[in-house]
Amino acid sequence: MGGQVFCERAGLWGIFARNMGMDLEGTGFRVGTIFSLLEYTLAHYNLYSIMLEQQLPERQDDGLKLVTAALIIQDGRGLIAQRATPPSLAGFWEFPGGLLEDGESLEECLIREIREELEVNISISRWYGESIYDYDSGSINLQAFVCVLERGSLKPNVHSKLVWSSLEELSQWQFLPADIPFVERLVAEGLLV
Repeated sequence: MGGQVFCERAGLWGIFARNMGMDLEGTGFRVGTIFSLLEYTLAHYNLYSIMLEQQLPERQDDGLKLVTAALIIQDGRGLIAQRATPPSLAGFWEFPGGLLEDGESLEECLIREIREELEVNISISRWYGESIYDYDSGSINLQAFVCVLERGSLKPNVHSKLVWSSLEELSQWQFLPADIPFVERLVAEGLLV
């Protein structure tokens, strides 16, 4: 993680300083030193994901549809779902989730969508990442979260099939383009193991 990440995430340093009760004005720290200290602290206390959650978009004003995805991990396997509709996407695999509705947060959206699509309750562990993709039907900003299945029996209400995939099998499925960056990252990090 380098200084560039923090430059791209305007305001993260201020959030970090406020959350940690820090006042570094007039201390003589150089920017590089501050970023090094920040990187070390975040790596060891996992505050980076907390700070990113505070910076997540709640609505899209640039024409992108804001969509959520659940990376539901259980016993070293990830839940994936095969699309049934629309015809142009049917047969492709995805991480379940759905479109943000007016007035709801990303987390509320994901919990609602999983309840509607799979008839189960989840808890959200952390934000995982975003993927922006331009489909023929429009562009989406897909926000993924690592989740835990809390209760209920999986029922594919809008998907043709649900599969618990191992990490080794994950890259063998034909995923929707917006989901592929998450598949690649999961495989590279070995998250399901």
